Amino acid sequence: MSTSRPTLAFAVVAALFASSPALAREQFAGVTAVVAEAVHGAMERRVDEPEQVSVIVQEVNIIRRKNWSSYQGKFQPCAVRLTFYSSNRKVGILVLQGDELLEPGVSRTSGYKRELGTFDAPSTRRLAARIRKPSECKA
Repeated sequence: MSTSRPTLAFAVVAALFASSPALAREQFAGVTAVVAEAVHGAMERRVDEPEQVSVIVQEVNIIRRKNWSSYQGKFQPCAVRLTFYSSNRKVGILVLQGDELLEPGVSRTSGYKRELGTFDAPSTRRLAARIRKPSECKA
């Protein structure tokens, strides 16, 4: 049984894509509110003060310009979901889990991740810490 050339070419391209780091993510624009909520639990905090929203979006967009890698797995109990809204729609969802910023895919058990450095996204981390303490991810 022989393999056709288009099928073989597709398999090679898919393998290369799966093994290489993901490119930078699209930046968020037009965000008017950010909602932080526990992935496992009911705690929630909404930020809609324009100055605070601007700082958080700026921090996230700096990180989104960098290369991301693939992840697969379930969220930890310490994870905090950050939902970004414009005036009329949801702009995007990110999950802060310890020192990782995750962008879930369709299945929520896979997507892209970016390791955060010590000084990356301080305002975003403070917002998430109001929902789940960072020390909960260290256990």
